[in-house]
Amino acid sequence: MSRIYRLTTAPRGGPTLDYHGLLNDQQIAVVEAPPGPILVVAGAGSGKTRTLTWRVARLVHEGASPESILLLTFTNKAAREMLSRVEEVARIETRRLTGGTFHHVAHLVLREHAAALGYARGYSILDRERVVMKASRFLEELPAEPALCDRWQLDDGAGPPPLPEALPTPPLPAATAARSLPPLFGKPGPGPWRGREGGRAGDPC
Repeated sequence: MSRIYRLTTAPRGGPTLDYHGLLNDQQIAVVEAPPGPILVVAGAGSGKTRTLTWRVARLVHEGASPESILLLTFTNKAAREMLSRVEEVARIETRRLTGGTFHHVAHLVLREHAAALGYARGYSILDRERVVMKASRFLEELPAEPALCDRWQLDDGAGPPPLPEALPTPPLPAATAARSLPPLFGKPGPGPWRGREGGRAGDPC
């Protein structure tokens, strides 16, 4: 005669998590707060990660699905520490819940729903260093602008003053500022500049 085995969920008993000796009264209030949005204001070194860890452990212990939990923080170091503590205290595999930095989780969401935004699933995200590198390469490939002295000349034949090596430059005295440079295109601006069509032999430039 064959035996029939039926697997059932073991009944949950009363609270067995013992964190009262590890947390202060304010932290316990956060851990045991009822479901719903709450705002906790705490400074550095006040035990935020420890409190969050025990709250996750309590939620899981009371039947919350780890897949329904989202944990977010700012830095990779804080994320690793947070998930490691949750795994240790709540006794669950952290891959079952969603956690990490805001950027990492947002990246996962974008990857998952890239098609809805018109992107291919394998799109690339450039960090700051790569953006600077590509922008520099793009600027190097642009055609060079005609030199200033190819379009303008001082009335005294000395040519335009040298361009500053770095921007922004300190403000000029009022007398010097009055002799402002004209626009590179169109009519020359005020001051001792006069426009000309092109360079001539013997220009100081």
